[in-house]
Amino acid sequence: MIVKGEVEKVVNNGLGIIRDKNMGVIFIPFALKGELLEVEVTKRGKSFSYGEIKKILNPSRERLEPICPYFGECGGCHFLNTTYQNEIIIKIEILKDLWRKKLDKIEVIKSPRELNYRIRARFHVENGLLGFFKRKTNTLISISNCPLLHERINDSLPFLKNSENFQKIKEITVITNGSEILTDPPIKNSSKRYLELNLERFTNIISPHTFSQANPYAIKAFLPELKKLLEKEDRILEFHAGNGLFSVELAKSTQYVASVESNPISKEFFFLNMKKNKIVNFKFYSATDKKWIKEHSKREISFNKIFLDPPRSGISPWLRNYILNSKFEKIFYLSCNISTQKRDVESFLKGGYKIERVFILDFFPRTHHVESFFVLSR
Repeated sequence: MIVKGEVEKVVNNGLGIIRDKNMGVIFIPFALKGELLEVEVTKRGKSFSYGEIKKILNPSRERLEPICPYFGECGGCHFLNTTYQNEIIIKIEILKDLWRKKLDKIEVIKSPRELNYRIRARFHVENGLLGFFKRKTNTLISISNCPLLHERINDSLPFLKNSENFQKIKEITVITNGSEILTDPPIKNSSKRYLELNLERFTNIISPHTFSQANPYAIKAFLPELKKLLEKEDRILEFHAGNGLFSVELAKSTQYVASVESNPISKEFFFLNMKKNKIVNFKFYSATDKKWIKEHSKREISFNKIFLDPPRSGISPWLRNYILNSKFEKIFYLSCNISTQKRDVESFLKGGYKIERVFILDFFPRTHHVESFFVLSR
């Protein structure tokens, strides 16, 4: 079925919406606000449907010709078809729309690099080909270059494909610090497990064996802002600490930080990060949030602030209840999923907190991902 309509706005996941009198709301990828489109409906539901752009009848003035030949087919990028400034405006509107216009002011920390910023990538391998999955499928698209990947990773692709271990793997993770690369599984016999990444304020230990932030340029821009929010007498409790990226800054800028993380591999690199940066005013707990709350919450020193950086699922009910009962002065909440973050933040608002500041941290330019950082106070 073909319908015609004007894009009302772009919502979460980078989908434009048009409203049809017969079909209601239709979600369309790669559509921009104000465009008049001819859309082919690909999936029809009771309350909403999905479609694909058949023809752009009246394009947005912000529309650009994508620089990537795989754009629209590969599932990685979403906003290579518009200006970076318009992408930021879209992301602000997405967050405002999710909160039903309740956010008074949203501050934005842009990525200093719009392209070639990703220092970490996971490739799929099939029949001697390396690349990413086609959008909404498990079909491999073989690539020779990705405009989001750091130049060092792009330059390494021929070497990866020609390595003797390449034919034996189905997936490979590649990281770089700008000069060296490291892979999991290794593409050559090597015992090296990590690289050192200069973040200006400190050195970060990164590894293909555990999660690490992919955009060091945006991290460098965020760290000074995080420092401004901290006071030397603060005692910080941190959950989902990972390899200690933010733990180092929290410890450097405050009296004490206690970091909780359940992943045993992350624990290894957490201690390497602390050692490398000569951090001593910390304590690490290898535990889930539920276990830590049960075993340590009543015996630990008092904390006045808490820092949260959970996975996409957000924080657990146990942690939400613990935070509300503990009455921290401030909550710092960094999230890669604005929907689950909203759920958690709303529970804090009901518990007596108020929103002090809201940031969009553009860790993933040219994609639909919106990373947000809330500061809440009592």
